[in-house]
Amino acid sequence: MSAYDKLVFELSSPGRVGFSLPESDVPGRPMAELLPKKFLRGAAPALPEVSEFDVVRHYSRLSRMNYGLDTHFYPLGSCTMKYNPRINEDMARVPGFARLHPLTRPEDAQGALQLMYDLARMLAEIAGMDAVSLQPAAGAQGEFAGVLMIRAYHASRGEKRTKVLIPDSAHGTNPASTALAGYEVVEVKSLPNGEVDLDALAREVGPDVAAFMITVPNTLGMFEPRIMDITEICHAKGVQVYMDGANLNAILGITRPGDLGFDVCHFNLHKTFTTPHGGGGPGAGPVGVKAVLNANYIMKRLEPSYDVSVPGPCMHECVMSARRQKKQGVTATDIAKRLLDLGFYAPSTYFPLIVEEALMIEPTETESKETLDQFCDAMLQIAREAQENPTIATSAPVTTPVRRLDQTRAAREPNLRWTPRG
Repeated sequence: MSAYDKLVFELSSPGRVGFSLPESDVPGRPMAELLPKKFLRGAAPALPEVSEFDVVRHYSRLSRMNYGLDTHFYPLGSCTMKYNPRINEDMARVPGFARLHPLTRPEDAQGALQLMYDLARMLAEIAGMDAVSLQPAAGAQGEFAGVLMIRAYHASRGEKRTKVLIPDSAHGTNPASTALAGYEVVEVKSLPNGEVDLDALAREVGPDVAAFMITVPNTLGMFEPRIMDITEICHAKGVQVYMDGANLNAILGITRPGDLGFDVCHFNLHKTFTTPHGGGGPGAGPVGVKAVLNANYIMKRLEPSYDVSVPGPCMHECVMSARRQKKQGVTATDIAKRLLDLGFYAPSTYFPLIVEEALMIEPTETESKETLDQFCDAMLQIAREAQENPTIATSAPVTTPVRRLDQTRAAREPNLRWTPRG
């Protein structure tokens, strides 16, 4: 093991320091005189003692082990790794915004308040809604707030509705938000082509149903072609229709949720409007686009070697299946691991759950054809390897700093604390 394969604690040497400060010109006092005893440590914290050079080299090396959008293509079907124009990141860090105290008096924050007011009005126009609240601090929180708004709407009408209908292709936050709001979650099955089964929906819609929640385009990357029929079926029974706005970037400028009949929707601003992502991930939002081509290009290139989850064109993402490769002993997990060896981060695997051996690929429209071709070439290479020598995939990755982990054990028994050996 080289010096820089170690934890920073293992690089520590007693008495070594990475800085020097001038002598203080303020008389010192014992800490016990300044703080109550209950707040004092019994012993100094066991922090690493390293030089500045050691710190720089250590963390620089770790940064090169990271896989990020600044250096690589990131096809994961996730909101966390979309490209943000750097100027937008800079604007978000303007001191007038970044350092504005949350308890600033309204009369001293008129600029920020005007910005938020204008943003809400623009979002309302973009989505075809009457009003927009900026209070929720995250997409899932906005989803929960939207469900609570629906609950308040029915309460104002003196109606007690106890159920929320959700397609089986929904994002996992949908049933979580509705359950948290006190509703019973009822799953609505999809047709083999990925569309909502209207007959199944009509059977479930009734006076005890508060809302139907659906993502448009859905998790299979499809625009629901009968969405107007869906909203009409729901509205006929007094049921509100909620749109999960996670994939709004795919229809931005083409249609509006309000025009499709939706009553409530939330926005993931980091996905569609390039706001920096919050504490949930290392990336930010995507660039809004006008023609959704990249995922369709990938789907067509991979179609000869992988199964397509549903027929027809897709929108922002395509969902392939590794059913063929599984017959050769190579699973979606194996393909994901092998991609790491070939220089690509893996797409989402095993989601949506309704697709066997699912590989959900979301390329975003900012990627070039050359990058897409390199990714597709790697996927096609893996498909050939699955036929000719499956061991290559099942033993992957071999080029990463850490080989294949026991993921179940890592999730259930994470080792997050360093203790000196001794």
